[in-house]
Amino acid sequence: MQNLERVPCFNVTKENLKSVWPSLVEKIKKCTFVGVDFEFSGIGDKIDYGIKDLEIRYKLLAEIVKERSIISIGLSLFEFDEPDQNANVGQQSAKRRKKLADGQLENEIWNYKVNNYNIFCECEGDYIKEDQALEFLKKHGFDFDVHSKQAIRYTKGNDSAPIDENEISLRNLFIKIISLRRPFVLHNGLLDLIYFYHHLYCELPDNCQAFIVDINELFKGGIYDTKFICELNTDLKISFLEYLFYYTQRMNILKIAYDDDHLTLCFNQLNEVLNDELGTNSKFYYDYGNLKTQILKMKPDDLELCKSYRNVGWCKERDECKKSHNIDFILDAKFDNSKTKNRYTKDLKLMKELNENKGNGVQYDDIIRFSEKGGVHSAGYDAFMTSFVFAYFVLEYYEDMPLKMDQISLRRKLRYISNRIYLPFTSKHTLHFKKSEFSHNSRNHRIKCDLIFGLPNSNCKRDPVSTISNSTNETSSETSVQTVSLNGIMTENSSDNSTPTTASSNSTEMSSDNNSMQINPTKSTKISSDN
Repeated sequence: MQNLERVPCFNVTKENLKSVWPSLVEKIKKCTFVGVDFEFSGIGDKIDYGIKDLEIRYKLLAEIVKERSIISIGLSLFEFDEPDQNANVGQQSAKRRKKLADGQLENEIWNYKVNNYNIFCECEGDYIKEDQALEFLKKHGFDFDVHSKQAIRYTKGNDSAPIDENEISLRNLFIKIISLRRPFVLHNGLLDLIYFYHHLYCELPDNCQAFIVDINELFKGGIYDTKFICELNTDLKISFLEYLFYYTQRMNILKIAYDDDHLTLCFNQLNEVLNDELGTNSKFYYDYGNLKTQILKMKPDDLELCKSYRNVGWCKERDECKKSHNIDFILDAKFDNSKTKNRYTKDLKLMKELNENKGNGVQYDDIIRFSEKGGVHSAGYDAFMTSFVFAYFVLEYYEDMPLKMDQISLRRKLRYISNRIYLPFTSKHTLHFKKSEFSHNSRNHRIKCDLIFGLPNSNCKRDPVSTISNSTNETSSETSVQTVSLNGIMTENSSDNSTPTTASSNSTEMSSDNNSMQINPTKSTKISSDN
């Protein structure tokens, strides 16, 4: 079972980027999917996020993005690792040990090697810094002292110099993720994608349709939005990131208690060579976050739960609110108020017992951040929580775990949830990055793809650095499928040889239960909360 009391996250700065680069690129090559999160210097007027006309909304968001900066990037690399079912036999339940002894135990453990990174950065030149945004980040542990001295600079818009694939830069980092076709996992990710495009790829298209087509062509590993997955594919009525992370963490503990398929995590740290290169300073580049849920935590009888924070992860009263924003109290109340209360009371006790007894007994002297929850906001940790939620959803809805969780099998299973982003305040509630026959991609995108892939068109056919083991199967599968996603979900189809077209925003209708959700749109709550 994973130790979430001490989750490592490596802080990447201009001082250590060159040393970390080979290890970071190698881990991207090996990973199964990439969880991504951005923190910004501002998000503009929230009113712009509620405009129902998608084209107008896109243009307003584009203006916001062009005037501000990304100030940190979170990457959480999850690499599926074939588990040793015999490991830690002594800590397994009697039922599980009997299955193991009788040879009846199949692949029930989904083990991931995890690497988390928090990259300090900012764009060249002047940009808008919103006081409320910076105050929020500072309150949640953002180190502006490190940022002011060690932020990695980048140029937004189009490339200012010819592309050098050997250059150590943030743009090249994302080019590698794109060329390797790794599933790109976000939470409430529309604004993240717009920021990524303009700040780390090229200048934004003038219209939304071209933007949709460009994104569809770029991310052939598929884009996955955990908020969309939750809102339209589960019966959960609450979908902000912090809630989903602690909820799925509890559900995973319950799966362990009932000897069901479950997740385990192994947190990787720097190898010995890199540690030697960084010297004694290597330990100072790590944060260790306490992200472990506390089940049946003692809540004062007179302490009320904040309904606003419970429902959307945000409260207009902020620090002045007299009610509790504690996510563990909120989750305890959810189980206690369930219609099947007796069952969930039993489940809570099982989870609590297992959660408390599975510690490794090690005492740490490090200062562990985020021990008090009620809002965990760091790009690195938000990316990790997003990846964890996604891994759990894959586990929950994946029909049969393959003997080896390779990229091709992952893509085929997830096609029904890939390339869809949650889009609040619209009738469909979903933006679908899907090709159509009536639109074309942008000129900047075509030029960029020509430079990256060396082709006379923008379909990104070439895979400069492919780590997929079965290249023959990969090639044949591309003739019938355009984008692929984790848990096998592939996007809609289409041959790689098709004419460049644009995406439509047609998408699945939201369920009636979810239509009533009052939630602030994309990253607007990233500064006020992680919806």
